[in-house]
Amino acid sequence: MMKIFAPPYFFFAKVTRIFLICKKFNYEIPIAEVEYAGIDSKGASCENQLIPLAKEYTEYRIKNKLWETKDNSVTYKILEDNLVRINIDGEEEVFYSKNLKG
Repeated sequence: MMKIFAPPYFFFAKVTRIFLICKKFNYEIPIAEVEYAGIDSKGASCENQLIPLAKEYTEYRIKNKLWETKDNSVTYKILEDNLVRINIDGEEEVFYSKNLKG
């Protein structure tokens, strides 16, 4: 495992900033340590601890009402050789047209 040297003043400054943020905003900052992220140093697949961490954090986020997710789905249709995007609010926008030049 590669170790990165960080002078003590760098560490102190980082800890101080985290402390000041926590004190000012008064909320928890979840921190996780991940050793395996699904790919090794040679690009091969390996154990992935990010997937269960994402599930665990999603449960935590919902339980503590950190934020709500919105439906950002967008649909498309072809109309007279144009690709039309239909936004969440139902607004139609020409996304691609064969007639556009440039």
